[in-house]
Amino acid sequence: MYTRVRRSSKAVRCECKILDYKNLEEKNTSLEAELRQKSGLEDCNQSLYVELNKKCKKIESLKAVNALLMEQIDLQLLPATPLVVLQSHQPVPDTTLAKKYEDLLAAHEDIKKKLIAKEDF
Repeated sequence: MYTRVRRSSKAVRCECKILDYKNLEEKNTSLEAELRQKSGLEDCNQSLYVELNKKCKKIESLKAVNALLMEQIDLQLLPATPLVVLQSHQPVPDTTLAKKYEDLLAAHEDIKKKLIAKEDF
């Protein structure tokens, strides 16, 4: 036959308190670990923020340098000479240009004839 050991209510309360203490101790340990992790993340975020600011400042200075260089390039470029395209029926105003035009036209015709002859073979 089993005999029941009757525990006093004081002992039961004491065991409950011990259990509560252990639970609180575990919770405290996990909260401390979480706090350490968050603290590490905040440090990381802070350093990333500093790096981002450095990069932004560098970008701004590079934009300023780029703008200055573009201004210098614009100053160095000669103004564009407009290109006049003559239609085949229009006369060429300059005699040297007329000669060059005739030479190019003759070369074009020669090449065209050669290509046609090549295709016939």
